[in-house]
Amino acid sequence: MEDADEGQAWARLFLVVIVLWALSLNLELWLVGWMPLDTSLFLDRRLFFLVDVP
Repeated sequence: MEDADEGQAWARLFLVVIVLWALSLNLELWLVGWMPLDTSLFLDRRLFFLVDVP
């Protein structure tokens, strides 16, 4: 029974992380469209760096 609870807790944590990541990505995409070019280039570079990390 404890293993099932632990698995459910990990699944919930994983889901929360995915939701937060999706929200932050949407926010950053919106900021890229709204902010000046210099800022959007910085955000694009940061997103590329996050994706590029092994």
